[in-house]
Amino acid sequence: MKKILDFFTKLSLRKGLTLVRKTTVIFINTDPRFKKPILIPTFFLEYWKFISVSALLFLGLGVYSFILITKMYFMEQQNEIHAQNERNKTFSQELSRQYDFITRQISEVNKLLVSKGIQKPNQKNVELVPKISSPLDLADNSQFENYIEEFKQEIANTPVGSPIDGQITSSFGFRSNPFGASGRESHKGLDISAPHGRPVKCTAEGKVVFAGYRGDYGNLVVISHGDEYQTYYGHLSEILVKEGQEVKASTFIGKVGSTGRSTGPHLHYEILRNNKKINPKTFINLN
Repeated sequence: MKKILDFFTKLSLRKGLTLVRKTTVIFINTDPRFKKPILIPTFFLEYWKFISVSALLFLGLGVYSFILITKMYFMEQQNEIHAQNERNKTFSQELSRQYDFITRQISEVNKLLVSKGIQKPNQKNVELVPKISSPLDLADNSQFENYIEEFKQEIANTPVGSPIDGQITSSFGFRSNPFGASGRESHKGLDISAPHGRPVKCTAEGKVVFAGYRGDYGNLVVISHGDEYQTYYGHLSEILVKEGQEVKASTFIGKVGSTGRSTGPHLHYEILRNNKKINPKTFINLN
């Protein structure tokens, strides 16, 4: 064996193939074709433990760094996902609150419209809802909520619809004298024929400012609907409300009669807008 090693060492030095001390490792195989020498620097054989430990330490440090960086990345991603989920949750809750609020308001407006006789139950009437002139920020809904409240109150205070089911027998304007006298007279409201004792409902939310007997009107109820409208209900056989009483749309305020200057059971109905009498038919027939 020594002779073989010396041979390869001398051969390497003679040909100038190496500059450092080498150790030759030969793997012996029975097949001569696979007998091939492998040259390994002696330094690696002498310090293989140090080199191995260093390599393993370097490899371990690299693996640990990779794991640590990967863990930090996934933790950051999880935190971002959690934060986004919280933002989505908050946004969804706000949208849900807004949807519920708008739904309640629309439902109340629809009930008011139904009570005024201007639409059938469960019928959408989008045309009656005015448009919002400017977009609103979801973060501040006070403007929209105030708008809805004001609109709902405006609808509630507007005397639309008929106070009673019946046939209009005398319109607003000039008419022939119903008592047979010659000439024409001014009629400031509508006469709606109905059976004696039929309940009469007010056509808007408001406050009773008069409930009693007044000249040609007979038994009369006057309701103030805010600063703009007033309604008169005359010739009643019975008054069901008192002065100062707050009433809602469709509240029964009296019963059909023929008191005062009347030729038979009917309701005399007037609307005043800014203290000026206007044609109630405009508010009954909206089409």
